Amino acid sequence: MSGRKNSEALWYFLDAIKDIIIKIIIITLIVVCFAIIMNGIFIIADVLNPYKGKYSRPAEVEKGEGHFMNFYIEGDNPSLDTVVILSRYGEPSPIVRYKALLDSMQGDFRVIILENLGYGYSNSTEKERTAEQIADEVNMALTNIDVPKPYILVSNEISNLYAMKIIEKYPETIKAYVSIDGIYPSSISDEFTKNEIAKKISSSQVTRYISTLGVERILARLKPELFGIDKMLNMTSSYSNEEIELYRNRLGNNFLNTLKIMEIKNLENNMMDLATYQYPEDLSVLEIISSSKVKQYSTSNGLKKGYQDICEDPISNSEIQKVVTIEGDDYLELSDPSGVASEILDFMKDFHERESLETQIDENEEIQEMEEVEE
Repeated sequence: MSGRKNSEALWYFLDAIKDIIIKIIIITLIVVCFAIIMNGIFIIADVLNPYKGKYSRPAEVEKGEGHFMNFYIEGDNPSLDTVVILSRYGEPSPIVRYKALLDSMQGDFRVIILENLGYGYSNSTEKERTAEQIADEVNMALTNIDVPKPYILVSNEISNLYAMKIIEKYPETIKAYVSIDGIYPSSISDEFTKNEIAKKISSSQVTRYISTLGVERILARLKPELFGIDKMLNMTSSYSNEEIELYRNRLGNNFLNTLKIMEIKNLENNMMDLATYQYPEDLSVLEIISSSKVKQYSTSNGLKKGYQDICEDPISNSEIQKVVTIEGDDYLELSDPSGVASEILDFMKDFHERESLETQIDENEEIQEMEEVEE
């Protein structure tokens, strides 16, 4: 009898809250649908009224294919070295993200920030996201922009792989190379790296689905630290309110698109393709790494090598290729742009001093040979 009463009580309770549960489900569905519709409206508005300000300068990648890669350039002094910056993975607006670094390098270099296809204001493509394909796109875009060659190539995180392929395929275009907290292909032999890639792919796919709700638009204002916007807000000399709004716009309209998902899915293949890569012995290389990244690797389980050791794998000539550590998190382009710029400037001063010394030695040898012929 007691069991029957308990059963009746349970059914009575469930019947009482049934309407509440149904209402919650309906309200949730309405909110989700409203969020999807509003996000869609923002995206459509962006397509119908594209940004045409100073940060929109599309360069044709390959004639006749309709693919345009966006770029931004500062400095017109032909006597200065040209620096080309490639961004980290998934960055919604590389031009805004790396503006503080660009500002820190102004006066010492002519700086170009390039937005790969699918990034920032660049358009998309259906072509595979292999390191070779991306390297070809970058080279074609820079050729069409008429960038003086050779230039100094600066990469960050995943673009380290594309930079290696550019150096491999187009060595005559590169004067020197700088990597900032790069992804190094030799680490693909480690199961830890493979597991981390699998997690990154999974989280990117989930984030892609969630982004249809426009959640990142809200988080960009409520939790700006998730995207580094808090750092931008504190750097008023580099970031105006207009530029921060521009970044939020790109975050909402171009956070993780199909092309970026294709790119991250191809990460393991790209690393395997370059697993035994080494820099040319005559190429000057500076690898800048953050203390945060070094610590992250040192405290992770199942690693065969520390981050510094992984960074040293592609080095073939320690006299002109080196690794330096900067105190800070692994978003150095925002946490310490002046420190990164200072390291690059010192690196290039050494490069030019060495270049000048080599030229002087060559000239002395020529003079000596001429004198010997005359005698």
